Amino acid sequence: MIAVHRLQLVTSLLALLISAGCGDQALEQSATEGRRVGAIVTTHNMMERATGRLPPNEQEFKKFITENGSQMLERSGVTAVDELFVSDRDGQPLVVTYGKYPAGMNAKIVVYEKNGADGKRFVGYNSGAVELVDDARFSGLVTVSSAPK
Repeated sequence: MIAVHRLQLVTSLLALLISAGCGDQALEQSATEGRRVGAIVTTHNMMERATGRLPPNEQEFKKFITENGSQMLERSGVTAVDELFVSDRDGQPLVVTYGKYPAGMNAKIVVYEKNGADGKRFVGYNSGAVELVDDARFSGLVTVSSAPK
């Protein structure tokens, strides 16, 4: 009886390790694809800490990144600030929050992909987290009336 229990335990652990390995690969790919969103979140938070306010507009935010975020550009795999503001998945400009967080947003969202890919888009939060969400979750986070203009 003990041998059977041990065999079940070993089998369960192997299945867990195999599934974790597959998941890590998918997460690693998603993390690579979401690098630009992550860099926007990091530099957005850097500017807020440095100035005591959210970036007021795209022009000032890009200037701040140019002066202070060269490492973020490098880590994001881009060579110019303008590239950072375009999703590498849908080719559309990223939607960034400027001035203040819109009323009606369920979370303090810093940036998100305009369209995303395969029914999912990356969303970056002021907490530093970046999440790949499906359309249903996204519509619960950002309503048309609360989306940054």
